[in-house]
Amino acid sequence: MDLGILFLGIGSTLDQQMTVARQAEDSGFAGLYMAEAYRSAWAPLAAMAAATSRVRLGPYILNAYGHSPLMTGMSAVDVNEISGGRLVLGVGGGNRLINEQWQGIPHDRVLTKMREYVTLLKMIARTRLGEWLTYEGKVHSMDWAPFADPGDTPFPVYPSAVFPRMTRVAAQ
Repeated sequence: MDLGILFLGIGSTLDQQMTVARQAEDSGFAGLYMAEAYRSAWAPLAAMAAATSRVRLGPYILNAYGHSPLMTGMSAVDVNEISGGRLVLGVGGGNRLINEQWQGIPHDRVLTKMREYVTLLKMIARTRLGEWLTYEGKVHSMDWAPFADPGDTPFPVYPSAVFPRMTRVAAQ
């Protein structure tokens, strides 16, 4: 059985998180995940990547409404590179409270948004330097070429789901 640690980021410094990450890896943990609730996920994950060499790393369900597919994809490519291909990317649609009240973003078309968001992230993870990514969806569109190569080990993208309709989207 693989064990992981979920970091919340409450009251801990990046240095403390790096220390715990090293200790967790030395103790045999398989994964380290950063919740994006009390601080961002990407900087702590990059710090943990620098402090470890074997454990999987990932955001604990990054909110697709709070991050464009482009910014999420570029950040994921960077952390995947820093970690030597150890990133696992969990994404979800958040909820109405977080999206509308905390972020001021309409919580609309969740199923379509998530289907397209995951598709774009998978495309970004595989679009090599010198190639072009073109996508036209109902919610998202992109016409972009990377300036950093994602490498030979694309990061996996795992959509989260709680309700039955989103579970069907995630299963696709």
